[in-house]
Amino acid sequence: IDDPVELEILNKFQILLQHHYKDEKQVTFYAERLYITPKQLSTIAEKITGKRAKEMIIEKVVQESLRLLRHSMFTISEISEKLGFDNDSNFSLFFKKHYGIPPSEYRQSFLKERAN
Repeated sequence: IDDPVELEILNKFQILLQHHYKDEKQVTFYAERLYITPKQLSTIAEKITGKRAKEMIIEKVVQESLRLLRHSMFTISEISEKLGFDNDSNFSLFFKKHYGIPPSEYRQSFLKERAN
């Protein structure tokens, strides 16, 4: 049975993440706002969701990247900027590291699939 206090912390983390993932990608930012340590936040997140806090942040950014690549006409540079990356090169490296292919390749394959 999950601890109600831990569930509340996780819920608040998810709300903060929804509001700040574009600009804040460090666990420390969220932990400070929840008045706990980054380690405590990661432990709670993993206990309840099976994912550490950093994984949840990355997953949120990847999900939003995929959504923007599929459903917007924004350029890779514009998406990069919207998601708070310093430049499109950093965004492309992040996306490729966590999704396996560059964002431009993902968009091309998605558009090609949609056309069929």
